[in-house]
Amino acid sequence: MSTDLVKVSSSEHWLTMMMCTVCEKVPDESPIYKCDMGHFMCNNCEKILKESGLLPKCGKCYSLDLTKHVICLDFLRKLRVKPGIGRSRRYYNRHSVESSSADTSASNDITMEKLFQLDRFQIQQLFGKKRNNSKVLPCHIKLERGDLCADLGRSCSIGTIPQSSPSEFSLSKKPIICPHGFCRKMVTISSFVQHFKYDHPEIRSYNCARGKELWLDHNVQDIEYNFTRCLAVIDVVDINQCETFWLMVSGSPDDDHCKAYVIYWLLCNATAHSNSTIELSSYLENISYSTFCPATRIYDSYDPLDVARTVSCLYVDYSSMCNIISEGPKLHLRIIIY
Repeated sequence: MSTDLVKVSSSEHWLTMMMCTVCEKVPDESPIYKCDMGHFMCNNCEKILKESGLLPKCGKCYSLDLTKHVICLDFLRKLRVKPGIGRSRRYYNRHSVESSSADTSASNDITMEKLFQLDRFQIQQLFGKKRNNSKVLPCHIKLERGDLCADLGRSCSIGTIPQSSPSEFSLSKKPIICPHGFCRKMVTISSFVQHFKYDHPEIRSYNCARGKELWLDHNVQDIEYNFTRCLAVIDVVDINQCETFWLMVSGSPDDDHCKAYVIYWLLCNATAHSNSTIELSSYLENISYSTFCPATRIYDSYDPLDVARTVSCLYVDYSSMCNIISEGPKLHLRIIIY
């Protein structure tokens, strides 16, 4: 054929196009909902927003006009297993590319705004912040024998390096160790949700609206000394956002009855601080303990000893636990996340 094909680089593929704009996950089930701008909302988020008395709307353009679409479940499964499939068409006719080259030449120019994907004011803030706090560090350079000049020591100064606090994107790439059981697998914060979904599928997950009570069953056999276990994964759906909380239980490192205790605490992947109410009750609901405490952010220290030290948990000592299981080993947990 006389027409040649030219490959055009593109990073857009179906995995990003099919992402829900509310929970930012690939839908697990059909149908899905699509707005006029082509943004998607999964069926799960649409149900939760309706049950909470809210109008389902797009998480990006805030459009209320959503159209129902039926998607093949096998296609959604393949997207999660092989996210490289279904890439958008990247081959175009040479003549169409040449005809549009004059229009796109201006957009191909590399600018600071395009490079950092920030506006001009943010770039000025980035490179102008704390300019006076840069330090001059002495460094001694020793030349090798093959150099023309003799060995000498000299000092050089490092120029102005803008100092800024870690961004949310850089924190999401921070490696952490999974606290559940004997897993101890190192994952990034951004992949923490997917790690529990595929590596710990036995842990039950729940959807809950913010400020609503979640009722869970709990067996005292889940508690062990010097051991942390995840009891449930809770997705809290709010307006245009979804945050994940992990309900954890940790036994004290000391098995002495005078020092033994158990703590129930929440671990969350949100950057903002959240508060919660945790209540533990006996099988017949005659005995209960409750507390109002903050959730532990995954960006901070989530060591059980630090959680117990800061009392960001429901703290139950050995005698209180013996008292509450007198009605049976099956207990009840009630969680409210604010």
